[in-house]
Amino acid sequence: MGVGLVGKYFLRWERPWWNETPYVLNLGWTPEEAEGRKVPAEWFKGVFGYVSVGDHDNMLVCWISGRCAEVADSIPDDEVTAS
Repeated sequence: MGVGLVGKYFLRWERPWWNETPYVLNLGWTPEEAEGRKVPAEWFKGVFGYVSVGDHDNMLVCWISGRCAEVADSIPDDEVTAS
């Protein structure tokens, strides 16, 4: 069983804004939200989680899947971080 296309993006801040280590934030979308996604404009709705990165207190890894990951790969970094 495969999961299809998955993207992994490392996001860094000057200081962590989260209080817990390890930090895990899993996102869920209702079936209606997932089906109603307007890709590429709403590519960020493919994000399904953020997790702290081991020795890097100020970094999270963002996980994104499907067509949304493909779109995120094709847009400039500053647009990804602004979203």
